Amino acid sequence: MQLYHYFERARGPFLTIMDLPYEAAVSAFAEINQTNPNLVPQDVDWFLERRRELEAIVREMFAAKGGKPRRKAPHYMTVERADCMKSWYLDPAHIQIGIEEFDPATVSFTYGDMFPVFNPRLDDGREYRRNVYTYDEIIGLIAKYGYPQQTEPPNAPTHCRLKYVEAHIWSDKVVGAYRGAWFA
Repeated sequence: MQLYHYFERARGPFLTIMDLPYEAAVSAFAEINQTNPNLVPQDVDWFLERRRELEAIVREMFAAKGGKPRRKAPHYMTVERADCMKSWYLDPAHIQIGIEEFDPATVSFTYGDMFPVFNPRLDDGREYRRNVYTYDEIIGLIAKYGYPQQTEPPNAPTHCRLKYVEAHIWSDKVVGAYRGAWFA
């Protein structure tokens, strides 16, 4: 299994807006908006609050399954390629890392982006709604449903689309080496 991290080439990889204090995150969005308004949510306050809520839920659910998150907010990756993410950046780049490089106790997964997965208005009763998975569990789910980026109908409403299997990296150990190599 390969994990992919997409990012703006000029900024470099593994920058997590949720690592910033609230005001700094709002300022970062304002700066990004000047060059790439497609990447900035329409309601920054709502986005930051909801993301913080979702990350806390995912972290708690993962820990309840035996996960060992070492960060308050995760780094985000996709399981396998998700080229739809390239459209988020003016000059997209990506890093590909094999899952075997990570301690499985520091990686959780959602079958889809966590925003639609945990959106109560989109809850259609499928087992992957409002759920977090360990590595072994996500392997079974992918075997059952495939990858959303390969199986989801292209005409699905944008706000409902799962788009990809999301990986949440709850440690800086591996990503720190890749971040450092990018700027070396």
